[in-house]
Amino acid sequence: MGLEGRLDNMELFVFTDNSTYEGTFYKGYSKTSKKLTAIILRLRKVERETGCILHVIHIAGTRMKAAGVDGLSRCDFMEGIMAGKSPWSYVPLNENADLRSEGRVADWVRQWWHDEEGKPWCLPRPKATDEVVDGGVGGKESGYEGREETVWESSRLVHLEKEDWFRLHEIPGHRLWIPPPAAMTTVMELFAEDHLVNPHLAHVFVIPRLMTHMWRKHLFKDADLKFYVQAGAPFWPRSMHEPLTVVVIFPLAHVVDYRRPWTVRGRPHTEQVIEQLDLRFKRPEQGGRREFLDLEEPMPGVRDEEYKWTWDLLRKFLHEQRRFPPVRSGLLRGMLQGLRGQPLSGAKNGGRRRRRGRDGL
Repeated sequence: MGLEGRLDNMELFVFTDNSTYEGTFYKGYSKTSKKLTAIILRLRKVERETGCILHVIHIAGTRMKAAGVDGLSRCDFMEGIMAGKSPWSYVPLNENADLRSEGRVADWVRQWWHDEEGKPWCLPRPKATDEVVDGGVGGKESGYEGREETVWESSRLVHLEKEDWFRLHEIPGHRLWIPPPAAMTTVMELFAEDHLVNPHLAHVFVIPRLMTHMWRKHLFKDADLKFYVQAGAPFWPRSMHEPLTVVVIFPLAHVVDYRRPWTVRGRPHTEQVIEQLDLRFKRPEQGGRREFLDLEEPMPGVRDEEYKWTWDLLRKFLHEQRRFPPVRSGLLRGMLQGLRGQPLSGAKNGGRRRRRGRDGL
């Protein structure tokens, strides 16, 4: 195609069920396979010589079967693409998870964002005088000084539509992002800016695992909680094929007197929650739950017996984040050697080390 000039200044989409091939294409080489590296090199040469743009996108094997691609090897020309249907109807890169699930995904997130009384998990606590924080009990020793917390400008979770992306400064409340995979490059730029401008707001992302080269590496660096929902859940049935990626990013500034980043990423308890969520969503049969095949079946609530574990696990985790104590400068200074009696940013000689010569001068 390249030699014939059919790719000149064109945009070509290559779909594969081999995730290694996709990752190697965007990385540029393979450490273990010289043949795969040679294939990637040939593709990059085609891009340079023809001026085309190549997109290599991993999709589920079940989607390839539904699209009729595998029918070629079985001489089946009456299903999917081979029957004359549009290939784009089988690859919904321009559709978000909530649209594909007919609103079930957003409803599921709102169910575990709120408690039994319908109150969000991030409501300000009325008093903090009786809580044990940083080894102290209440009062000034705890860092709260018994004052009411008024950090949150809004405790509600706002589902951001595409019209809202470019006016985030006008929208109070925590962000629920459910964008289509094809728009993730723009969404990640807007998120990065909003995360810096409004560090007191939480973000929840729900994205199908498509076009991950645009967003997964960047988003996972900021993620406090991330897990996958395999196809087969009541809000994401088997007909969706690819798993659903769920990312929760907590506020950077959690309490009034806290001056440095606040994060729960990498804590042992957080990793345990991620492991439990991944395992239970991956193997529903272990908990005696059935798999949902399509959207025709009614969706049970997360407080129903069959999926109550989801609500219990996520609600408990979110509630604990309200009680997570910030790292106080006094505690940190006592833990680090050489910082007692000095500001955290202080160091001798302006923080720069002198290079010693051979004589040690």
